[in-house]
Amino acid sequence: MKVQVKQQQKAVTEPDLKSFMANIGQHDSGIFFCTGGFTKDAEAYARSQESKRIMLVDSAKLVQLWTDNIPRLSDQAWQRLPLTPIYFLTPEG
Repeated sequence: MKVQVKQQQKAVTEPDLKSFMANIGQHDSGIFFCTGGFTKDAEAYARSQESKRIMLVDSAKLVQLWTDNIPRLSDQAWQRLPLTPIYFLTPEG
């Protein structure tokens, strides 16, 4: 498993992603997290890499993954990012 994290406002481009993926072997997996998100070209390139398993994670995806998995977390893990879901009714029903 190889991970790259970037805290920046600028979206990751295809060349940035290619640089990361050059370090991922055929039997490796990768996670690329960037607070600025990813360009459409970078997302398309990641999808085209069938032989390499890669997950692109932006801030919204991180929160989604965290909240989806809260029930599975230990108390110690939850304390690292203590988010609590808030439910409300919407006009759409």
